[in-house]
Amino acid sequence: MNYEKIKGKENEFDKKNFSRFVERFTFGLQYELKFGSEFTGIEGVDLGESTVINSPFTRAQLAAAIYLKVDKELLEKIKDHSQEINKDEWIRNKILKGLKILDLGCGPEPTFARSARRLGADVYTVDVLPVSEFGCGIWKGKEEGWQKECDFFPEELQELEKMKHIQLDLRSKDALAKIIEKTGGNFDLVTSAHLASGYEYQGKEIYPPCDIEEQAMKLLRIGGLFQSAPGNSIEIKK
Repeated sequence: MNYEKIKGKENEFDKKNFSRFVERFTFGLQYELKFGSEFTGIEGVDLGESTVINSPFTRAQLAAAIYLKVDKELLEKIKDHSQEINKDEWIRNKILKGLKILDLGCGPEPTFARSARRLGADVYTVDVLPVSEFGCGIWKGKEEGWQKECDFFPEELQELEKMKHIQLDLRSKDALAKIIEKTGGNFDLVTSAHLASGYEYQGKEIYPPCDIEEQAMKLLRIGGLFQSAPGNSIEIKK
């Protein structure tokens, strides 16, 4: 973690610069700086291109991870949309390596988690959905379903997704304990794109617990960041 960059003169997180970067990355560069199938794991789908599941808030999540990890020079190149940006190099260099992330309520298309893993981050996901219901690969229609074997989402990434997913309802009493048992906690970033809105699963309305921020704080390391992507709301664990 680059402490000098993310902390201000009085050892406080620079929320203003963070918010500006996230907004620029999410909405200002959505057409110029795309993250395609090799990041999202879904044929023909770019990160954040939808309005519901794979919404722009997933780009805000990736923006937060990038802001926390990469150096100032690369941040400036991203903001200016420099022609020197090479996403293949980002993948090769694993620019998010060393960053530990938890995505709460990842949904049926965990495109942010996949994108961050492609860039080297250690990402865990939590949702009431099992991995078997995640969309990935090439959609062949209702009769055939998903063709998961494909070049842009290889088997090793699919296996990693299975290993790093925790299927549970965050409202359950032992949810926090189960997450810590599986992950060890001490996350650099705990983030959510769609948790607040809730959704229906198996005929039941699923909503987040009212103390989600409190739970997130217990999962962060000191100095870690909790991000609710809608509204770009952030809190730092002190």
